[in-house]
Amino acid sequence: MFFTRFGKLIAHLMLWACAFRLATCLFIMFSTIDVESKDAAARRYIGTGGLASVGEAADKAALGIIIAVSLGIFCEISARRQQA
Repeated sequence: MFFTRFGKLIAHLMLWACAFRLATCLFIMFSTIDVESKDAAARRYIGTGGLASVGEAADKAALGIIIAVSLGIFCEISARRQQA
Protein backbone atom coordinates (compact mmCIF):
# COMPACT_ATOMS: atom_id res chain seq x y z
CA MET A 1 0.00 0.00 0.00
CA PHE A 2 2.86 2.37 0.82
CA PHE A 3 4.56 1.89 -2.53
CA THR A 4 1.31 2.40 -4.42
CA ARG A 5 0.69 5.75 -2.71
CA PHE A 6 4.34 6.75 -3.04
CA GLY A 7 4.29 5.80 -6.73
CA LYS A 8 1.18 7.90 -7.31
CA LEU A 9 2.83 10.87 -5.61
CA ILE A 10 5.99 10.49 -7.69
CA ALA A 11 3.92 10.10 -10.87
CA HIS A 12 1.99 13.29 -10.16
CA LEU A 13 5.08 15.32 -9.31
CA MET A 14 6.96 14.05 -12.33
CA LEU A 15 4.01 14.66 -14.65
CA TRP A 16 3.53 18.27 -13.57
CA ALA A 17 7.25 19.07 -13.54
CA CYS A 18 7.78 17.63 -17.03
CA ALA A 19 4.63 19.31 -18.37
CA PHE A 20 5.86 22.66 -17.07
CA ARG A 21 9.30 22.08 -18.59
CA LEU A 22 7.78 21.08 -21.93
CA ALA A 23 5.55 24.17 -21.93
CA THR A 24 8.59 26.33 -21.18
CA CYS A 25 10.55 24.71 -24.00
CA LEU A 26 7.72 25.25 -26.45
CA PHE A 27 7.38 28.87 -25.37
CA ILE A 28 11.09 29.44 -25.90
CA MET A 29 11.03 27.69 -29.28
CA PHE A 30 8.16 29.75 -30.65
CA SER A 31 8.87 33.10 -29.01
CA THR A 32 12.51 33.64 -29.98
CA ILE A 33 13.69 34.33 -33.49
CA ASP A 34 17.46 33.86 -33.63
CA VAL A 35 19.56 31.00 -32.35
CA GLU A 36 21.63 33.07 -29.91
CA SER A 37 18.62 34.37 -27.99
CA LYS A 38 17.06 30.91 -28.03
CA ASP A 39 20.18 29.38 -26.48
CA ALA A 40 20.44 32.17 -23.92
CA ALA A 41 16.78 31.74 -22.92
CA ALA A 42 17.23 27.97 -22.69
CA ARG A 43 20.23 28.32 -20.38
CA ARG A 44 18.40 30.87 -18.25
CA TYR A 45 14.94 29.33 -17.91
CA ILE A 46 15.29 25.58 -18.36
CA GLY A 47 18.93 25.03 -17.49
CA THR A 48 19.86 22.88 -20.45
CA GLY A 49 23.11 21.83 -18.75
CA GLY A 50 24.59 19.08 -20.92
CA LEU A 51 21.86 19.24 -23.55
CA ALA A 52 22.70 20.72 -26.92
CA SER A 53 19.43 22.51 -27.68
CA VAL A 54 15.93 23.39 -26.59
CA GLY A 55 14.61 20.57 -28.75
CA GLU A 56 16.55 17.99 -26.77
CA ALA A 57 15.18 19.43 -23.52
CA ALA A 58 11.66 19.18 -24.97
CA ASP A 59 12.31 15.56 -25.99
CA LYS A 60 13.48 14.70 -22.46
CA ALA A 61 10.40 16.40 -20.99
CA ALA A 62 8.08 14.47 -23.32
CA LEU A 63 9.81 11.23 -22.36
CA GLY A 64 9.37 12.15 -18.69
CA ILE A 65 5.64 12.64 -19.27
CA ILE A 66 5.38 9.21 -20.88
CA ILE A 67 7.23 7.61 -17.95
CA ALA A 68 5.05 9.44 -15.41
CA VAL A 69 1.85 8.28 -17.11
CA SER A 70 3.17 4.71 -17.22
CA LEU A 71 4.02 4.82 -13.52
CA GLY A 72 0.55 6.18 -12.77
CA ILE A 73 -1.07 3.37 -14.74
CA PHE A 74 0.98 0.76 -12.88
CA CYS A 75 0.00 2.31 -9.54
CA GLU A 76 -3.67 2.27 -10.50
CA ILE A 77 -3.37 -1.41 -11.43
CA SER A 78 -1.70 -2.08 -8.08
CA ALA A 79 -4.45 -0.24 -6.19
CA ARG A 80 -7.18 -2.20 -7.99
CA ARG A 81 -5.48 -5.52 -7.26
CA GLN A 82 -5.24 -4.69 -3.56
CA GLN A 83 -8.97 -3.93 -3.39
CA ALA A 84 -9.96 -7.32 -4.79
